[in-house]
Amino acid sequence: MLYLIGGPPRMGKSTLAQKLLNDKKIAYVSTDGLTVMLKPAGIPSFYDRNKSERFFPYLEQFIERMLPVGPDYTIEGDSFTPQHAYILGEKCDVKAVFLGMSKVSVDNMLDYTKHDKWVERVTRNQLEDLAERIIQASVEIEKECSKYDIKYFDLSLGYNDKFADAYKSLIE
Repeated sequence: MLYLIGGPPRMGKSTLAQKLLNDKKIAYVSTDGLTVMLKPAGIPSFYDRNKSERFFPYLEQFIERMLPVGPDYTIEGDSFTPQHAYILGEKCDVKAVFLGMSKVSVDNMLDYTKHDKWVERVTRNQLEDLAERIIQASVEIEKECSKYDIKYFDLSLGYNDKFADAYKSLIE
């Protein structure tokens, strides 16, 4: 089974993948590590349909090569869309969830920053811009999830509860 966890940055995708690893021993790969090798230096990474479209052929090849290697694994990141999850589901067994937030503030992001000290490298204005971009990307992702009948969890409706719902959706 291929597990996909998608959505904009700062949603807890890596944390959810880590929980699957800890609880169910399902290994994961972050698309962040893959896309950084493919982008020109200096271009910031963020959920973007154009980036996702450019990256998808590489992701497909990666998955095709991984299918024979192990029975279950997770791919998480902001580099694929619900449509991509749907296309992959036509080729192999996929369980996909997307995380997003219809409301987010800088303080919300700071509250849920755990071990990652990324906020120390950005300004308050950059954080405010990121919050707005997260909301915009979440709206787009939620619409696309609805179109392809893929589970979407709005974490701004109760982060811990929705996170738990997303986890349950993957392991059921």
